[in-house]
Amino acid sequence: MINMLFNPFTLSGTYFLIFYGVLGLVIFYATKAIINRRESRLGSVNLNLSDPYEIAMLRGKEHETINIAIISLTDRGLLLAIGDKLQTKDDKVVHHVRLPLEKAILNMYLTPAKVKEIYNNSTIKQACLPYQASLKSRRLLASTKDYFLRICIVALASALLIGIALTKIIIAVNEGHTNVWYLSIIAIFFVLPLLKFIRKPRTTLGDQAIDDLRRLFKGFRRRQKSVIEANQVALIAAVFGIAYIADPKFAYLKKLFPYAHTPSQTNCSTGGSCDSGCGGGCSAGCGGCSS
Repeated sequence: MINMLFNPFTLSGTYFLIFYGVLGLVIFYATKAIINRRESRLGSVNLNLSDPYEIAMLRGKEHETINIAIISLTDRGLLLAIGDKLQTKDDKVVHHVRLPLEKAILNMYLTPAKVKEIYNNSTIKQACLPYQASLKSRRLLASTKDYFLRICIVALASALLIGIALTKIIIAVNEGHTNVWYLSIIAIFFVLPLLKFIRKPRTTLGDQAIDDLRRLFKGFRRRQKSVIEANQVALIAAVFGIAYIADPKFAYLKKLFPYAHTPSQTNCSTGGSCDSGCGGGCSAGCGGCSS
């Protein structure tokens, strides 16, 4: 019995699977804790609360930044929503804005076009880069160094899980056992979720910033049917997502961003549980809620 406690490889199949399952959970949560602990100490949360584009970039990356810029321009009357298409009011309004992103959007829609056509425009993408660079410099978005360190931590955790599983499989095969598929499946089950830690665009500090914003603006989330004052729509959409703009005067947003208003995308919880896909949806869609 003492030998079994110190040498788990002598455990029989069922008992080893239980041991491996517990070990997998410990390694998973330990990896998460190590990454979160490191990234939460990168600095202090420093986010410009008056810049909805920066908030949108942090919450939903490039697509969401573009969406919020479109909302801001339409709210100010510089960009017109005609059904599911957009058109710049006239060529003169291009000179009324100073932000490169807004200028690029207005220039693009001098000819009527659908929203989806904007996402692959290189000029628009270039105009989003300063927001991304600014957030990375403040360690709210993951930098190359952050990704590298995540890879190292996850690689060590994965190597430990795979190494233990392979060792047990080799021992089992040498002893004449062939039913090793359960252990292989469990190993994959634990390794694949670890890989998600690498891909997360925000740092833990960035997640904290989003949580702080949602607590700050939680009154608007409770009062979705309330009338939103002028110039507030872009900020509220940047914090919570387009799906939370329920004021009737912004009904045109449902035509422009139909995927943002599906029921599955309006029930995201805070705390980093939902990641943005195409512009801030709950792992999908354009402009919905995300973490």
